[in-house]
Amino acid sequence: MFEVTACAPGFLGSRMKIAYVHYGDYTPKDVLTPLYEYSQAVSGKCDVAVYVRAHRDTIPGRERLNIYQVCRQYWCTKITHIAFIVNLIRLINKENFDIIHVFSFPGCSLLPLFCRRKSRRWIIDIQSGCIFSHVSPAYDKLTALEAGSFDNIFVLSKALTDKLFGPDWHSAGKITVVPLGANIKRISRAARTGNFWKKIINRDPATVLLYLGTIDATRRIECLLEAFRILALEHAGKDLQLVILGGRSNEITRLRSAAAKLGIQGAVTFPGKVPYVDVPDYLANAHLALAYVPKGPVYDAQPPLKTLEYLAASLPVVATNTLGNLEIIQDGYNGVIVNSDPGAYAAGMSRLLTDPALRHHVSANALKSVEGYDWGALSERLVKLYGTLSA
Repeated sequence: MFEVTACAPGFLGSRMKIAYVHYGDYTPKDVLTPLYEYSQAVSGKCDVAVYVRAHRDTIPGRERLNIYQVCRQYWCTKITHIAFIVNLIRLINKENFDIIHVFSFPGCSLLPLFCRRKSRRWIIDIQSGCIFSHVSPAYDKLTALEAGSFDNIFVLSKALTDKLFGPDWHSAGKITVVPLGANIKRISRAARTGNFWKKIINRDPATVLLYLGTIDATRRIECLLEAFRILALEHAGKDLQLVILGGRSNEITRLRSAAAKLGIQGAVTFPGKVPYVDVPDYLANAHLALAYVPKGPVYDAQPPLKTLEYLAASLPVVATNTLGNLEIIQDGYNGVIVNSDPGAYAAGMSRLLTDPALRHHVSANALKSVEGYDWGALSERLVKLYGTLSA
């Protein structure tokens, strides 16, 4: 958890002007969670501007929260990337901000270079390292190099900071660990409802196992499918349904084919992407949550948002033993920790399915184990940190 020192006296008496920059969309199904939560909460105390790519489904702004659509998506991603940076520099140079909070993307170091006088402080927020193993070391070094152009650096965890900046990062002085959160109020308000799954899969399974999140090839969801196949064979006759929430149509097609080859296509459902604000309903109606993150150099240091949201919904969680999951899950206390190979993961799921006492115990401890990660509380601390940095 990040610490905040005292702000300059009276500084927060007037509204600060905060800008958020993200090379991505601000739509119900594709919004970057920290960007959405911070911009929505911080705009209650500050004047907020959000700079994102243009999209027909962009979430509208409101008083004190302005959404600027920097450029559209061109046929070539490189052209889009260049157009975004060029247009962004032009737009930012028309304004003056106390803080410009940039979610890291390649080329973002050009912003403080060409717009330096338009902000008291420039912050780069590094949400992850590179997810492609063949270029990961070079990409991570580039990210660390670009971060040097900013006044302050936010990183999700100590493990990710060590990976990007080395073991002596603490001596740099301008790096702050700012963790992910969960919208505990929204998630806890959601309730189990009758016939919820009938609307999605035309039946109401006895046990729904839920995976929430990205399903691109680097996530190795095929291993999760194999683990579920093993589980289904071990518990033949039990009505188990695996629901994989998220992913684009081409990724879903690939995984449906993989499920068919394993002979489990009837027991696996792919609802696709759903609006971020609807996710709590899926959490409330699941029975078991799957924090499957492949163990390895790419994702090991990455704290998973899904794990926090599962715990906020008081779900029993089966989590792989990545450093990110181990920061949140304690085996036997608020979840089960296993290796990421299919056999071990299947055993973890079976452990919770066959032990009602353990299921009740980890569920009872889940919510209180993440109370400090509420987005509302994190946003309050962030505003105070902005004030300290800008003073």
